[in-house]
Amino acid sequence: MRNAIAILAALCAGSALVGCNSNNSSPVNVPIVGPNPVVGPHQSLNWTLTLKSDCGESANTDNCVGGYGFTVNSDGTFQAGPGPNGQIRKGNLSPDDLNNLNTSMSAVLAGPRSQVDNHQTLDESSTNDTVTVVQTEGSDEQTIIHTDGTDMVYRTQSFDTAKTLLSSLHDLATKYYALPFPDACGDSANAVATLFSSLQTCTQDSDCGYFDSSMQPADASSNASLTTDDSTKIPLLVVGNSKAVNASMTKINEALDVARTTCGNDLYRGDSTGTTSIQLTGAAPVCRQGVCKAPNQ
Repeated sequence: MRNAIAILAALCAGSALVGCNSNNSSPVNVPIVGPNPVVGPHQSLNWTLTLKSDCGESANTDNCVGGYGFTVNSDGTFQAGPGPNGQIRKGNLSPDDLNNLNTSMSAVLAGPRSQVDNHQTLDESSTNDTVTVVQTEGSDEQTIIHTDGTDMVYRTQSFDTAKTLLSSLHDLATKYYALPFPDACGDSANAVATLFSSLQTCTQDSDCGYFDSSMQPADASSNASLTTDDSTKIPLLVVGNSKAVNASMTKINEALDVARTTCGNDLYRGDSTGTTSIQLTGAAPVCRQGVCKAPNQ
């Protein structure tokens, strides 16, 4: 009997939510979605968010943030694209950025979402956006936000929830969806970054070592100055798994050669303020949460 009452209360709450948020405004062309799963303590909070933006007829999609889609997963990985020829750029959000997005998502995951189109007028709109979510493995993709000019259609629990989530996605896309996309130089530099990331995994401190800009090992006690940013679009590997790096030198050199050749005159970043470096003082790198890092990172 107690379970039956609880289920009845949940159904009533969902019905009240629809009644309070809906109105008779004419709907924007937003796909109809089925009921979303309510996440309980026994269920995974895995989710995938995708922002797709239209910057208008006057803007080239290659120079529109989110023009080919910006997807973020609950584990912090993101993907730009695919582009017109299947181009994809992948990476990872910073821990702070993922935490901020999780804060916005918590309201979306808190309970049943509205199953009707709710309309609200925005103060301004620079792009037409569509936000979709896949919640838990095997779930259908659901459109939860769509903007057309200053009209926002949302199927979240409230307008504030939708507005906050859309703002968070815009901020992340501006930061991680580097323009132009697709971009041969950026994609080749991203391939180097992906390779370097795979060479930083570890199980113990002794796995890790320092490397100079020529990918040669550097002794922690050498007092050497290691460049961490050389103003190019190609990342540097300063700390990595020594054995893995040594075994992958052919792949590393090939990836670096491709990136440098592809970038050509576009190799250097326009926003660079100069090179940066760290001074080795004898402290060895450490294995922290399965990743090789400098001790002060």
